[in-house]
Amino acid sequence: MVVVVLNQPTTGGDTGIRLLTNSSSRQARGTVVAEVYRLRWRLESIFLEVTRSVPCESNTMGYPPAALLTFSLALCACNALRVVQRALE
Repeated sequence: MVVVVLNQPTTGGDTGIRLLTNSSSRQARGTVVAEVYRLRWRLESIFLEVTRSVPCESNTMGYPPAALLTFSLALCACNALRVVQRALE
């Protein structure tokens, strides 16, 4: 288990976050585990944004290739939107 001490408490008042991992302390340092976990949640937030903005389950698409195409196009659109947002920053 890796404990990350926060500079500011969370909205729930927690001053630290505990991350469970199956790697031993000899295999990975706590900072590496925390950074990988942070990057994972950035990716999860992108998928949440895609799920909210594009209906992933449509009743008219009964074929898996059509659903896969829709999901791929949604990811491409999300990626293009991110590029435009970064360019405007």
